[in-house]
Amino acid sequence: MYLSILLVLLKIEPVVMSGEQVTRTELLHIAEPLVAAIGILMALICYAFAFCKPGRVML
Repeated sequence: MYLSILLVLLKIEPVVMSGEQVTRTELLHIAEPLVAAIGILMALICYAFAFCKPGRVML
């Protein structure tokens, strides 16, 4: 998830959104905050699976 943000910032890959070429700024303002939020949620879920004991509620 975060690799895609890094590749756009370093101008390594072409910037395509919904099959159309867009500018870097358009992509960073529209899609990347969503990608970052999804990446954070995925990391929290992985943490919960790795460190929580079965039957224990994490608050």
